[in-house]
Amino acid sequence: MIPKTILCPTDFSILSKQTLRYAAAFTSTHDARMTVMSVSDNFFGVDPDSTLYTSSMRTFISDLATLRDEIRSLRQVNVSSYHCLGNPATEICNHASKEHFDLIVIGSHGRTGFKKLLLGSVAETVIKKSATNVLVVKPSTNSDSSPTTHFTPAEPKNSPVVVPYDFSDGCDYAVEYASKLFSDETPIIALNIAESLDLPDESPDKKRLREKDVFEEDRDEFRNRMPLSSDDRISFRTHFSNDIAKRIASYCEQVDAKMVVIPSRQKSLLERIILGSTARSVARIVHCPALIVKDLDPAAKNMPDDLTTDMHRTI
Repeated sequence: MIPKTILCPTDFSILSKQTLRYAAAFTSTHDARMTVMSVSDNFFGVDPDSTLYTSSMRTFISDLATLRDEIRSLRQVNVSSYHCLGNPATEICNHASKEHFDLIVIGSHGRTGFKKLLLGSVAETVIKKSATNVLVVKPSTNSDSSPTTHFTPAEPKNSPVVVPYDFSDGCDYAVEYASKLFSDETPIIALNIAESLDLPDESPDKKRLREKDVFEEDRDEFRNRMPLSSDDRISFRTHFSNDIAKRIASYCEQVDAKMVVIPSRQKSLLERIILGSTARSVARIVHCPALIVKDLDPAAKNMPDDLTTDMHRTI
């Protein structure tokens, strides 16, 4: 359950380098192995046999190797690097699946200007299409020295992890995943967003009593579903709103969450059209790192016990 192989794509921007530092800290904390990945999109169709293409690729690969070595010296983590040609989002998803990575750590932005207009949001596409868990990081734009994220050795232990909860098996798994990922004193908050039902001529006192009844009923159901609810780090909350993603994001900001862990179910096409993706919406607007947990049976991945750099095209 704890990620031991981590893939972190980079586009060499300042913001993506901050994401790499975050990923390195995450890798170090969990004694994992990390691969830094870059993709040459070759959008303008440069001839692969041309001198310009060969020179550009050499520069690309050299820069990636330098970045890999910087991470090694910074965090003393087990890190390799991988480079390929293709569509960035597609190649990231394919490589993560082929090599059985446990987690993709990706910045929510990084490309700017014309390239961003051409390529769209790589992070959102990866969240949507990847079968691998995805951790989306939003680095600061104010400094190139360090990421202003919550995952640092000095982070306050009372800064909670928030897990949006709707009484599904996927949410049960996400709560368990969060409790294993943060096995110290980190509080885990299961946050249920119930539909806000404003009744005509209802007094504020009656509304509070009705919402209290809903909360107590939901809390009892949560305790019955979750054996881990006996863990004193795990608590349950019910909030009322008709905008689920916005309420989750505002709550994370309110409690200064260090991470939000969101289960992402595989919906039918019709459900996607009608409901959209709550996970992607939350990841887009939340202030803290967002971990998207896919509804896959961990045992089904059948990951080998020992992944070596021989599996990767190392440089």
